[in-house]
Parts: sequence; structure tokens; C-alpha cells
Amino acid sequence: MSDLVARVERLEKDVAEVKSILGRMEPVLGRIQSDFGEFKGRSAAMPTTWQLITLVLAVIGVVAIFQNITLNRIDRVETKIEVLGSRIPPKSP
Repeated sequence: MSDLVARVERLEKDVAEVKSILGRMEPVLGRIQSDFGEFKGRSAAMPTTWQLITLVLAVIGVVAIFQNITLNRIDRVETKIEVLGSRIPPKSP
């Protein structure tokens, strides 16, 4: 019977330790729950992956359009310079 009594005493100590740990965890779990609620609220306001992909593609498109416009203007300016250069008479020595 003494073996059974020793086992029960160890079990009681273990249960007391578990209760102590759970008592210390309770306030932490409450803070985690409130932090998780705040995280869910913030994540709901964040853009989705598709929204970010769309934004990146739109920016790339705008850059391509402006680059094309700029290159066309440069080509036109170079053409005008060539035309004007051909009209300038050579300097006489």
C-alpha cells in the first residue's frame, strides 16, 4: 500500500504544479486573445495578393507608356536636328 500512497503523493504534487502553471498562463492567454483580435483587424485592412499584383502590373504599364512616349519624342528631336543640320551651310575656310 505504501507504493500506492507514494504514487498518489507524486500525482498530487504534479497536479499542483500543473495548476500553478495554468494559473500563470491565464493572463498571458487573455493578452494573446486581445492581440490576436487586433491582428485580425489589421490584416483585414491589408491588400490581398491579387491587389498587389494588379498594382505592380499597373505601375509597369505606366512606366512602359511613358518610356514609349519619351523615346518617340527623342526620335522626333533627333530627326529635327538632322534636318536642321543638313540645312546649315558648311563653314567656309
